[in-house]
Amino acid sequence: MLRPNPIREDRLSRPCRRTFILSLLFFSLLAVAAFAADDRPEGETIFLALGCRGCHRLGADGGSRGPALDGVGTRLAGSRLRELLIRHDPQAAMPTFSHLTEREREALLTYLRAL
Repeated sequence: MLRPNPIREDRLSRPCRRTFILSLLFFSLLAVAAFAADDRPEGETIFLALGCRGCHRLGADGGSRGPALDGVGTRLAGSRLRELLIRHDPQAAMPTFSHLTEREREALLTYLRAL
């Protein structure tokens, strides 16, 4: 009688899953950016590609899991906004976006400051 192997070889390790998910998110971002309208600011394209409105309200649209982003550029200092995008707070549900390039991060920050 054959016993099932207790070690599942078809499962990815936690670091591999994280790398896979971040890669998928990055390439999704690139795909959305490639098809975005030319008149849309790059920061807005990144904002939409990352799905920020799924958790954050902006005007009358968006989710309620995270804080509303209307006027976030005047409510938070630029350094605090940058920190929220790079560092992961284990108590917050917001993911880290440290995988963004410096140019993408700056475009997103510029967009958020203008809200």
